[in-house]
Amino acid sequence: PGLQRPPKIAAAKRRLRNLHFSWYKKAMNETVDLSTVLDDLAKLASITLTPRQQFTYAPLPSDLADKWTAVQDKVTPPDGEKQEIDHITLVFCGKSDTDRSPAEVDAIVKALQDVANDHPPLSAKVQGWAYFDGAKKDGKDVTAVVALVDAPGIEDLQVALKGALKAQGLKPSEDHAFTPHFTFCYVPAGHRVENLPSLDGSFTIDRICFANKDIHGIPLRGSLGKTAAM
Repeated sequence: PGLQRPPKIAAAKRRLRNLHFSWYKKAMNETVDLSTVLDDLAKLASITLTPRQQFTYAPLPSDLADKWTAVQDKVTPPDGEKQEIDHITLVFCGKSDTDRSPAEVDAIVKALQDVANDHPPLSAKVQGWAYFDGAKKDGKDVTAVVALVDAPGIEDLQVALKGALKAQGLKPSEDHAFTPHFTFCYVPAGHRVENLPSLDGSFTIDRICFANKDIHGIPLRGSLGKTAAM
């Protein structure tokens, strides 16, 4: 607890989650040492990706993630714990008791693709700061310092994704209502951060991701008219 990932690993994680299967496009435009990339990704896999993972999220664009990380460095108090700014949680299921088989993962991804095909890309905007006083970290009561995200249509998307996962036998968490956000840090329960700066940023949510042993990027392909008619 309290340890931060080395910057190189954090940067690799953001690149992978935002580019996913288009990683090679990044490599085509940069001089990249292959051994460094492989080392970063091997460490990333050991930290976040396992056959028991079953996490559905929307990735944040890397340029804005870097901008917000600079803000995070300024606002996180000494007794706070930073969180990597790279995603909006859509459906949290916790880890499976057993490894998910490739066939199970394929079925889950197919179900999520069916949902994504009915939902268009979403225009998102950061609305400002909030505190979640009912948060827990490593079994302890804490307060989460978060940025709220306004993205019309994301609630409908989340409900559909949740239903698709339930149909595949997963058990989404029912601990809290869905509030689109990303987390800057955890602080001791009830604490407040002084002099929070204004916060902004607009972006498009054009895909969702399902993390298991691998990260599966799924584009949102629906049209606005089709979604409105549902």
